[in-house]
Amino acid sequence: MKINKLGSPEKPLIIAHRGFSEIAPENSMAAFESAANAKVDMIECDVRLSKDNKFVILHDSKLDRTTNGKGNLRTKTLNEIKTLNNGEWFSNKFRNEKLVTLEKLLKWLPKSIILNIELKPDVLSSSEESAEIKLVELLNKFEMSERCIVTSFNHKKIKTIKELNSKLTTGIIFNPIKNFRNSPSQLCNRFNADIFICNKHQLQSEVVEDAHKNKYLIYVYGVKSERDVNHAWQFKVDGIIANDPLFVKQALQKINILSSI
Repeated sequence: MKINKLGSPEKPLIIAHRGFSEIAPENSMAAFESAANAKVDMIECDVRLSKDNKFVILHDSKLDRTTNGKGNLRTKTLNEIKTLNNGEWFSNKFRNEKLVTLEKLLKWLPKSIILNIELKPDVLSSSEESAEIKLVELLNKFEMSERCIVTSFNHKKIKTIKELNSKLTTGIIFNPIKNFRNSPSQLCNRFNADIFICNKHQLQSEVVEDAHKNKYLIYVYGVKSERDVNHAWQFKVDGIIANDPLFVKQALQKINILSSI
């Protein structure tokens, strides 16, 4: 994927965090469809493996918070998972939502939208093939290397994925405890990543300058207010990740209107 399609300080990408999760259950088809309707640039989702090694879109390792299931996802087969409700916790309006497989999301993904697949750091395969191999094989099968990026807090997994398919764009998510005193360029270089991703609280001018000087992109997440959007714009990030991408779009439009006056 060409880096220039992945955002710039002049036109940062608007990225829907777990879909449009402000108005629909996170990581559900309702949230992804709402994000598409809002004409976002990118959709972010979290992936884990089921007991039978199928990629399922779910943030937590356990099913309890966002479904009517109990226990760890990795102890359930896909057939068991398909019976679970994935939306009623958010609102009765979404009582018919089911957990989504990555394969289903790849088949649905509009051509205008990039998919940001966050591979959860503790994901392990129960077969001889690693989770990284299985993910790359799935993306290769659907010829999605040019339409997806893969990110993770587990930077070793990101390095492995890039080794398996050099065409894939990858991103590392900064952990302030584990990655303390490491610059974006040091981390991206060490793990062969293209994008540095951090929380709004870690966003500083020297962080952005280091990334851009070394030709890495920088995305920020946790953006919730107009002040957050203004800070992201002022710091010249390349992508803004938010639960409410429509709000971010409107805030950026307001900044552009004010700056042109």
